[in-house]
Amino acid sequence: MTEKERKILNVLGLAHRARKLVTGDFAVETALKNNKAALIISAANASERTAEKYRQLAKKHNIPLLTAGDKEDLAQAVGKDGQTAVVALTDAGFVRAVTKLTANC
Repeated sequence: MTEKERKILNVLGLAHRARKLVTGDFAVETALKNNKAALIISAANASERTAEKYRQLAKKHNIPLLTAGDKEDLAQAVGKDGQTAVVALTDAGFVRAVTKLTANC
């Protein structure tokens, strides 16, 4: 994992504790449908089907999509056991923090 990915995952952990992040397929889709998701982050080792699904949803809703870490890294960052393929940030401040990290690294 790169330093950039580690920093992004740290921000995701903070967002999770602040309840400004949703995890998992159903929760992310619901946030998108309710116009609450501001940034989607998928795991690098998510299935091609999942990756394509969220590429299409991100494009449809005009929301940025990033790839960071693998499913285990995402799960660990947000305090989940097992694997998490996709998460979405729901707060503009956390989105700015992640965007700044991607621009600076």
